[in-house]
Amino acid sequence: MDHRDYFSYLNPPGIFPTYTPQDTWNNRLMAARICKAEEQQRLNWAVKRLMACRSTTATVACVSEHWGISRRKARRVVGAAHQQLVDDLEESGVDRQKLVAQITHGLMEALGKAIASDQPAAVVGCARELNSLLGLAVSKP
Repeated sequence: MDHRDYFSYLNPPGIFPTYTPQDTWNNRLMAARICKAEEQQRLNWAVKRLMACRSTTATVACVSEHWGISRRKARRVVGAAHQQLVDDLEESGVDRQKLVAQITHGLMEALGKAIASDQPAAVVGCARELNSLLGLAVSKP
C-alpha cells in the first residue's frame, strides 16, 4: 500500500483543487482586466445606488460585494460615479436657490414626520441638516 493512498481520506479528490503557479498567475491576470462595457456597468450600478440616497460607504460595500472586487477598486468606482453625478449637476444648469428650497422643504417635511412619530434622533438629524444647509446657527467670533 502506497503512503499516498493511506492519507487519501484527508484530501478527497475534487474538494481541494490543485493549482500550478502558472494557473494562479493566469487567473490573477484575467481577474485584473475587464472590458469597457463591464466597467460602464459597474459605474452605472454605483450611480443608481448613490441616486437612491445611499451613503458612499454603503455603496462601496455593495459594489465590492456585488461585483466581487476589492474595496479599493470599489472606492474607485464609487468615486467615479460620484464625480459623474457632480458633473451632471453642473451641466444641467440647476438653479442652486431652487435646489436649496426643495431640499429645505423635504427636510422640514421629514422633521414634521419625525416629531409626529416621536423619533427624537430623526428630529435632531433633520435639525442639524437644516442648520448646516441654511446657516441658522449663531456664529461665534
